Amino acid sequence: MAGSENTMTLPGCINGLPKRGTRPGAHPDAELLFAWDAFTNAVTAYQCAQEGEEGLYADIAFNLGLRIEQFRPKTRDGMARQLRYLLTQYLDCEDAWDVIVFGEDVTPDMQEILDNVHHVGMLWRMIDSIDGPAERIARAAKRQSAAQQASTLVPALGMTFADASARVLALLGEHQAAAGASPDDPPDHLVVEASELRRAVFTVPPQTPADALAVLNLLADGGAGLADGNRVEGQETAVTLLRDFVARQAAPDPQGR
Repeated sequence: MAGSENTMTLPGCINGLPKRGTRPGAHPDAELLFAWDAFTNAVTAYQCAQEGEEGLYADIAFNLGLRIEQFRPKTRDGMARQLRYLLTQYLDCEDAWDVIVFGEDVTPDMQEILDNVHHVGMLWRMIDSIDGPAERIARAAKRQSAAQQASTLVPALGMTFADASARVLALLGEHQAAAGASPDDPPDHLVVEASELRRAVFTVPPQTPADALAVLNLLADGGAGLADGNRVEGQETAVTLLRDFVARQAAPDPQGR
C-alpha cells in the first residue's frame, strides 16, 4: 500500500486477492509448480545480474530451494519438478542447468557424469521416465482430450451445460414433490427458475459431446422436455443447435485425423 513503511509487503495490486492455489480446479501442486518456476527465474536473474549485485537473487533462490525441499508432491508434475531440483543440487556441470531446466539435449560432459556417477544417473532416468519429452506430449494430449470431452460453460449462467441441465431437473423434481404435498400452494418460483435455466441452455451452441448430452437430457425428460407432446421455450433453437453440432462432429477432418 502507498505510504506503508513495511518493505516486506506484497505488491499492493494483489493484496486481498484469493490465492491461486485455493481456487476451484487449482492444480494440486500449484504452489510447488510456481515455486519451481520462481526458483529457475531467480537463478536466471542471478546469471544476468551485474558483478557484485547477485546477492539478492542468490538469497531468493536459496530460500525457494528450501521450500521446494519441504513439499510432498501430489502429482507426477510436482514430483518431476522436485526431482529436477534435486538433480540441480547434485550435478556440477556447466551444461546441466540448460538440460534439466530448459530441456536441451544432454551434452557429452553431462552424459559422462550420468554414466559414471550412479545415483545421479538413477535420478536422471527417474525424471526421464515420468517427465521426458514423450511423457509430456502424452500428458498434454490427454489433458486436451479431457478438455474437449468436458462440459463447457453457459456464459450467461456461469455454469456448465451439464450442471445447468441437472439443476433444471432437480428444480422441477422439487416442484413436483412440493406440489404433491401441498396442491393449494405449489412453489411456482421453482418452475420459473428452471425455465430460465433451460432457456439459457437451449439457446447456446453446445461445444462438446457432454454439452450436447445435457441438452438432449432436457429435451427427452418427461417434465422438462418434449415428452407427451409438450412444447417448451427454445426447443426449436435447441434442436437446430444440436443438429449443427452433430454436423460439425461428422464433418471430415481437414487434417485427415
